[in-house]
Amino acid sequence: MAKSGILVIVSALVVLAVCGVFAEEKEYVLTLDHTNLTETVAKHNFIVLEFYAPW
Repeated sequence: MAKSGILVIVSALVVLAVCGVFAEEKEYVLTLDHTNLTETVAKHNFIVLEFYAPW
């Protein structure tokens, strides 16, 4: 019983690893500044912005 449980877990991890290797990487995070903020916000129907100060 324990061996079959371990086998299921290992199989699931292998499937997740293979999917991660072949997954297409898309960049969903944009770095905005004063040169592209207005243009980018106008281009998208829905956008979430996070403002922060790096100090």
